[in-house]
Amino acid sequence: MKTALRWTATISLVLLAWQAVCVLFSIPRYVFPRPTEVFDYAMVNVTLLAVDSVVTGIEAFAGLTIGIVVSLLSVIFVYFVPHAERLFAMSTATAQSIPVLVVAPFLTFWFGSGVGSKTAAAALVCVFPLIGGWIAGKNSILPNEQIFADSVLPTRWARLWHFILPRSLPGFIAALKVAAPLSVLGAMVGEFVGARQGLGFRILTGSYYLRTEEMVSGVFLACVISLLFYLAAHIIEKKWLFWHGASAR
Repeated sequence: MKTALRWTATISLVLLAWQAVCVLFSIPRYVFPRPTEVFDYAMVNVTLLAVDSVVTGIEAFAGLTIGIVVSLLSVIFVYFVPHAERLFAMSTATAQSIPVLVVAPFLTFWFGSGVGSKTAAAALVCVFPLIGGWIAGKNSILPNEQIFADSVLPTRWARLWHFILPRSLPGFIAALKVAAPLSVLGAMVGEFVGARQGLGFRILTGSYYLRTEEMVSGVFLACVISLLFYLAAHIIEKKWLFWHGASAR
């Protein structure tokens, strides 16, 4: 209850300060809109914004799911082929240095202008942090722990499923809390190229016609979706890592 009150008071103060600055300095709407103008636009276009939010949310969730599956397969491959870990590390560092906006046109060519290319963009953004999280979690296993697992678990598959993956979960969950909001960003970047719906498309359209209240509405809803994704990752951490000290904080 106290947390909700603090959040409400903080948001209210920010909105009041925002409105006061716009009125005091007579800032034009096309430069930066007032909260009341953003609210009016959102009320008139609530259905349109709701559809865009759902589209972006679906694209981001699908991309995040693909990223989780690919990262899991990657850490399994690295476990059975240890020499490939250095290659994965180099590939991850190289791929993360390439802006997804540069790759987005290629994704549109390959997967079309529909949901596929936006999902691919979201997956591309979040898969590499997830791979790094799994591998970091695996590498955090102490030698004594590994020796004990080798002595009580008879096969490599048994050690993988009953020791390596559970022991790597803290690293994966930490990466998931970063990758989940990033998937929303990836989906929106994909929508900048050849889209007809979504929050990224809405922000881009607003910038073309100087409808700043439309842009701010899109940014606000994107922040809300990113926060929901982060909170979902936090809940997963509480459920899966109740035994881990970091999850209690």
